[in-house]
Amino acid sequence: MGAIRSVDQYHFKFLDYTHKYIGVPIVLRLFACAHDEIILEAPKENADQASKVLRDSMVESGAFYLKTVPVEVNLHLDESWAGK
Repeated sequence: MGAIRSVDQYHFKFLDYTHKYIGVPIVLRLFACAHDEIILEAPKENADQASKVLRDSMVESGAFYLKTVPVEVNLHLDESWAGK
């Protein structure tokens, strides 16, 4: 079995923090993880809530590893993957 990369550990920790949202009435789907990006899909009406879940979880999971470096999250909302 190969070594787990730090980015993989970050993604696992991200999933740990999303558990606090279990039971919260929001529809979102983890679509992909690539490098330092986590991509969710959600209906338009849930975009603000999904953004909050993503931002909060990324900041908390990043802070778990980056004790002395502030964690910043840049979010981008769009209706399509075309041209990305």
